[in-house]
Amino acid sequence: MLKFAIIFSICSLINVMLNTTKTIVMYKNEKLSSSLMNAVTFGFYTIIVVLMAGAMPLWLKVSITAITNFIGVWLSITILNKIRKDKIWKIETTIKKGGSSDFFKQDLNNFHNLHKISYSLIEIENYYIVNFYSESQNQSILVKQFINKWSGKYFITENKGF
Repeated sequence: MLKFAIIFSICSLINVMLNTTKTIVMYKNEKLSSSLMNAVTFGFYTIIVVLMAGAMPLWLKVSITAITNFIGVWLSITILNKIRKDKIWKIETTIKKGGSSDFFKQDLNNFHNLHKISYSLIEIENYYIVNFYSESQNQSILVKQFINKWSGKYFITENKGF
C-alpha cells in the first residue's frame, strides 16, 4: 500500500507539472510545442487513470491529488520563471501630477538606480506619462516599486520583435 501511494504521488506530481507547462505553452500559441505537450500529457494521464483504479482509499487519493496539485503548479511556475529568458517589456504608466514637477523628475532619476532603465517622459496638464523599457525581471520590479510609490496606473506589453 505504501509503495503504491508513493508511486501514485510521484506520477500525480509529474502529471500536474506536465499539465501546467502545457497550459503555459498553449497560452503562448506555439503550435508544435503545444501539440507535443498535449500528446505527452494525455498519454501520461492514462497512467494516472490506471493508478486511480488501484486499491487505495478514496480519501488518500483525494489528499495526494490535492497536495500534488498545489506543489506541482507552484514548482512548475517557479522553474519556468527561473529558465525564462529576459525580454524587453514596455511598462507604460500614468501618474497624476501633484506637488513639484522637479521633485518627480529628481525621484525618477534617483530612485534605486532607476536612471539605468531607459524611459521617456511626457508631461500633460495634470499627468505624467512615463514609458519604461525594462530588459530584466529585476528592472521590472524596480519600475513597479517606483510606480506604486507615486500611486500610478500602468500596463505592460511584451516586445515580440526579438
